[in-house]
Amino acid sequence: MASPPPPRVAPTGAPTKHVGSVGLAMTRVVRGDVVREATYTFAPSSGAHKQNRSQARGPLGPGGHMRASATPGGLHRSPALIVCRAPLPARPSNSSGTTPEALKNPRPPRSCSLMAAVLFVGLAAAGCSTKQTSPAELCDSGGTDLIAFASDRGHHGQYDLYLYDVEGGGYRLLRNLNSATVSDSSPSLSGDDQLIAFVSPRGTSGTDILMYARASCSFVGLQGVNSAGNETDPAFSADISRLLFVRDTLGHRRIRMVSAGTVSIVPLPGLDTPTAFDDWSPAPDRTGDNLVFVSNRGGYPHLYLYQRDSLRVEPLLVTRDTLDVGSTDLDPAVTPDGRFVCFASNRSGGHGGFDVYLYDLTSGQPVPLPGVNSARNERHPSINAAGTLLAYQSDSSAAGSWSVRFYDIGVSTAPQTIARMDTTANDVQPSVVFH
Repeated sequence: MASPPPPRVAPTGAPTKHVGSVGLAMTRVVRGDVVREATYTFAPSSGAHKQNRSQARGPLGPGGHMRASATPGGLHRSPALIVCRAPLPARPSNSSGTTPEALKNPRPPRSCSLMAAVLFVGLAAAGCSTKQTSPAELCDSGGTDLIAFASDRGHHGQYDLYLYDVEGGGYRLLRNLNSATVSDSSPSLSGDDQLIAFVSPRGTSGTDILMYARASCSFVGLQGVNSAGNETDPAFSADISRLLFVRDTLGHRRIRMVSAGTVSIVPLPGLDTPTAFDDWSPAPDRTGDNLVFVSNRGGYPHLYLYQRDSLRVEPLLVTRDTLDVGSTDLDPAVTPDGRFVCFASNRSGGHGGFDVYLYDLTSGQPVPLPGVNSARNERHPSINAAGTLLAYQSDSSAAGSWSVRFYDIGVSTAPQTIARMDTTANDVQPSVVFH
């Protein structure tokens, strides 16, 4: 079996030193109707970057990685993108001679009264103006089919967050998000794709939950969420009214939930007991009143179901392999209606290592996923609200590193991989939102 995937919080330490200058292809305009390409170079000694050329072009190319100039707080690394709000000519049609429907009428810039901004206090409402400004002053709230993930591409061992646009085939801008010195991990993308909650050791003690607002390129205040212990495993309810996470201040990991607006702790009777076991990886439904999670309260890590209204905590038996009691079930994700649950398991009868499974809880039957699993390991599945698209990580590449793949359920037999130039880097922990 291949070595296990990176932990939820990747190791910290000094950043990898880059030697020489690096040229990178930039991929996509996030507002407007034309794709632009530019080549940037990075000077390690000064951290400065300069633009060599820029031109309008047609099809989107694969995204690169850019280490941009430093900004306040030491945040300077972002996925490579050019942002443009000026009115531009109509986009050329794609290779098939037709223009994808979603690109015929690009979605207008989001309003400052975003649901996410209203629900979670502390969001700076900057960046909502429609006036023309330079690319460095803009934030990116665009895209409809998105996958957030962590990667150590370009600086092995130190993880940054990326946001991949599946339809566009490039990366969305995450300005001011990533750190120059520490690893960030476990991204959770909100249902309206405007907020990213993630784990970071940037605080004064342990690991904390941070929240980034795409529309303002800024962080959302989460007073009362973080403590002197470790906070991990953030997950939004589908309606963005609640944020779940895991805290270890009781000596064992326990799931916590905060309500948006007040950011106050929501009681979870039955889950907040001081008994000697661990609960982690919460996967909430639309409101967070029902959630699937991982617990070792029965010995081995398995999936459990919590129903807040009835205070019930029970094994999710329909997903369990009763013949392989020593197996491990991890990484659950559920659809907002609670019908589908996906997870990873090393149970017997699989393809090898950890495999990804998808169950229809209405019928109690597994959903076939031809082409997804391999003889190596597949972990951290994420499913969209409609239950039609699955993203996950796999180490089945020739290099043995982790890559993020996505798969049309019931349609595909061959998953697509998010490409990267550094084949030895690791892309992990995807979170998908497809509208």
